[in-house]
Amino acid sequence: MESKLLKLLDALNKPHIKRSLLVIGVIAFLMMSTNILGFIDDYTFSSFSMLDVKGFYDADFFNSMIHQYKSMEQIRPYIILHIEDYVFVLTFYLWLVMVIFTQLKKVNHGIYLILFPSLAMIFDLVENVLIDISLFNEPGIFISTITGYLTLFKFLFLLASVVIIVYQMVISKKEDNHGETQV
Repeated sequence: MESKLLKLLDALNKPHIKRSLLVIGVIAFLMMSTNILGFIDDYTFSSFSMLDVKGFYDADFFNSMIHQYKSMEQIRPYIILHIEDYVFVLTFYLWLVMVIFTQLKKVNHGIYLILFPSLAMIFDLVENVLIDISLFNEPGIFISTITGYLTLFKFLFLLASVVIIVYQMVISKKEDNHGETQV
């Protein structure tokens, strides 16, 4: 199983693929955060008021926000932003996986660290699906409770992914500088 995953990552580990994932992810993020391309005609709805961007929330806050979206007829803009968010999630987190994979492949260890952005992506996708389900149905206590934790874990694993990338960049730079002084 592990070798098949490594072969798949190796096949995807091409500069043009990473570049494309990053560009698409950044465009999706900009569309979500600024509504710059006008896909949402209700400019009273801000993507920064979405549950997805809160660090953590409890079941009561979740239920009140879902009912607010329903009462203000903001389901449509939320769903449109979620479509953009699905694009962002599937491109940006995969890009993070590829960056970490590339860095760790050079040192030939710690490949399990690609789990951090992978888990962040899974938490984000499940969070989005549960929010979408709740917009059209009455959320149960389980969904209302777990969604806030999924958001929290998403951000924790995202932060861990960024720390891994920065750490690997610093280590790589130190090794490059150390190699230059010995020559």
